[in-house]
Amino acid sequence: PLGTGIGGLSARAEAIARGDVLVAYTDGVVETRDATVDVGIAALRSRLSDAMNAGQAGPDDVVAMLQGMVDTPWRIDDAAAVIVRAVE
Repeated sequence: PLGTGIGGLSARAEAIARGDVLVAYTDGVVETRDATVDVGIAALRSRLSDAMNAGQAGPDDVVAMLQGMVDTPWRIDDAAAVIVRAVE
């Protein structure tokens, strides 16, 4: 994980196509008291897949989805995300 000093760091390049949406996020988006990071990542992946299939995976849609996930009274961790759509 970035910023923890645990493990190594490797670089990787991936091509994204026009219209693709890239979502980068902190653990505060996917981790809760009742679920591990891995469970939260799986849930986010599922929600994003459903949104893509419904044609609702634009940046504004993803922001609304993430806000719904983190805007709860029991969240105490910070949450941040960067959402980018490839346009060219």
